[in-house]
Amino acid sequence: GATLLGLSTAAGGRDSDGHDTQEAIPIETGEDLQDIENDLDADYVVQNDIELTGTFTPLATGENEKFTGTLDGQGHEITGLVVDKPGTFRVGLFSNLSEEATVEDLHLRDVDVTASTSNGTGALAGRSRGTVLRCSAAGEVTNEETDERDVRTGGLLGFNNGQVIESFAAVRVKIPMEGGELGGSSREAGGLVGENGDVTSGSIEDCYSIGDVTGDSRAAGFVAVNNQSVHRCFSAGIVGAQESSSGFTHIEEVETNCYWDAGQIANSFDEENATGLDTDEVTGTDAADNLLGFDFEETWATVDGEYPVLQSIDEETQLDARPDQRRDALDLLDGDGSASDPYHIVESNQFNLIDLDPFGFYVLETDVDLSTASSPFGPFVGSLDGRGHELTGMTLDSPGQDRVGVFGALYTTAYVEGVRVTDVEITGDTDVGALVGWNRGTVQRCSAEGDITAAETAGIFAGYSVGTIERCRATGEASGESETGGFVGYNVGDGVVKKCYVTANSVTGESSPTGGFAGSNTGKTKRCFAATALDDSADGGFVGNDTGGIVEGTEEDCYWDIEKSGKDEDVGDADGLPTEDMQGDDPQFTMPE
Repeated sequence: GATLLGLSTAAGGRDSDGHDTQEAIPIETGEDLQDIENDLDADYVVQNDIELTGTFTPLATGENEKFTGTLDGQGHEITGLVVDKPGTFRVGLFSNLSEEATVEDLHLRDVDVTASTSNGTGALAGRSRGTVLRCSAAGEVTNEETDERDVRTGGLLGFNNGQVIESFAAVRVKIPMEGGELGGSSREAGGLVGENGDVTSGSIEDCYSIGDVTGDSRAAGFVAVNNQSVHRCFSAGIVGAQESSSGFTHIEEVETNCYWDAGQIANSFDEENATGLDTDEVTGTDAADNLLGFDFEETWATVDGEYPVLQSIDEETQLDARPDQRRDALDLLDGDGSASDPYHIVESNQFNLIDLDPFGFYVLETDVDLSTASSPFGPFVGSLDGRGHELTGMTLDSPGQDRVGVFGALYTTAYVEGVRVTDVEITGDTDVGALVGWNRGTVQRCSAEGDITAAETAGIFAGYSVGTIERCRATGEASGESETGGFVGYNVGDGVVKKCYVTANSVTGESSPTGGFAGSNTGKTKRCFAATALDDSADGGFVGNDTGGIVEGTEEDCYWDIEKSGKDEDVGDADGLPTEDMQGDDPQFTMPE
């Protein structure tokens, strides 16, 4: 156990900031660190690097317990922090840091923090109301919460209601993407902090985060939810989530001179108060010119080929914490899966590796035979450039499964282009399509050919889409009980389908709504057409339904073939034309847009 210091190792009994360490309790071993639990009001000083073994119990986990003292790491590293605490409300090295608490100059390495039923999870603390100064974390933080509760997970802190100054995280932050309905809960992840601030307090200054971030509902490279102030910070890492992803923060309050590496995210999102820059603009000496507001004389420094470092923390300590390559990079493929060095799939069987790194950037160099695939791929949040190659031969008979297709789900940052899906036969329950069952990403210049069967929400190209689909085509057959469309089963809300078409031999729905292009459309379709054979039960030649409560979809410059469909009316705003007006040279006059 720990004993009182008789004489501080710092010169004159004071640390580098002039704090009196004469009466501080020394921390020399993992046992000493765990013993902080016995006196949460005391002052502590780390005397040396510490390597932990076994599982660590978070400090100040008891009801109404908080750490109110100080912990001065003196620049030392604590390696191997393993926390696995299901059922603990807040999880990290500390569960709770009070307003009086200060943790400084402490660096956590090779962390493996796992929580469930926790609404605040971070490597250093689940929640901090105190001061965190010149601290860092590297490793992995996971919150496996699946119940309907709000969750905040960050690389360094779950919640911050205090101050974080000149600190960083190089952490892989994960809330598993369950792929189901969120049920009103908010499961959010940020690279440095899960949520910053409340109505009165919370600030982050001169900090950065580097690492991939996954949030089931929302994810952001730096802080998922920001309610207060963030100044002179940057983030770099691939970000993905089911509902919404952002390079820096999702909910913005006050961010000044903040930046994120837009080159690391497959489908970048604009931010009102933070700026996305290319990788070469935020690395090397160019960073000093592009990160406006950063003080490169006293606070920050540039490093050749690297992101900037903080002058107050040893440069080697920072660079060693950053992974040499993307943390989840696959050794079996050429490339590291980044935007600048994507994976190259050169053999058909290598496509199976895509689920091992769903964040990655991929390039197809060959056609892929999916005849032996037994389940959909995904959820996928990365980028796939098909370069015109085929994904062919998938046969899935999964009548009880939702989100079925070559990709079961594409989440917000997913980007797929230049892929041809051919000769597929897919059966599922809800949200079923040849290329994707459930889409919130972006798909461009792709095609799909196959036979699709579902109980609900079936389309040859996509089952359900609230993302963007552009310049794509589909052909084949689709059948379902409801929300059945030739191209997409249900295009929803913010969903956009633009410059796409379907030629289908048969689209059948046992009940409403059924349409030649979309079963239901409460999103936007523009410059699309359908040449689809429909049965008598179909509701419209182009869409079967274009209203959803107060939401009404739009069909702009859209057309359907009256003769092939057997329908001379549509529920929406599309125009019906005879076959001859949609073939040959006539469409330039009859379908002018």
